[in-house]
Amino acid sequence: MKKKLFLVAYVLLMGFILFNSENLGQFGTALEYVKCGTANGIPKPVPQMTSIAFTILIVGTPIVLIVFSIIAMVKAISSGNPDDVVKVRGKLLKKIIATVIIFLLAGIARFAINKVATNTSDKNSASKCISCFLYNSNCEQSDSGNDVQ
Repeated sequence: MKKKLFLVAYVLLMGFILFNSENLGQFGTALEYVKCGTANGIPKPVPQMTSIAFTILIVGTPIVLIVFSIIAMVKAISSGNPDDVVKVRGKLLKKIIATVIIFLLAGIARFAINKVATNTSDKNSASKCISCFLYNSNCEQSDSGNDVQ
């Protein structure tokens, strides 16, 4: 029952994000290419789809985890068994920690890449790639691939 409810909530959230997006016209049949750093010829829908998947991961997963945790806590409290409440409270704390880590994932990744990059050119290139693939912004047109019929 929980798996079905989880799946339905996830599909509804994904549908809500997709159908309320104003940029759905970008998923046309004409294939355009973007570049990321030194990589040319990346199909434009790839960053768009990774951006959608990232948004679902960052927004949808914490919401689902917290909602199911609250439901489990209400069930445990209503059962009146103190052992159940203690178990659910421990699971709730672990889920909240996982939620915070998932929510901060992009910032942690960007921080790690900027610390590993040695010069400003690498930092700028990595920063542009992250914003292109995770947020679907700052994607530059590719020099190669756009003329292919």
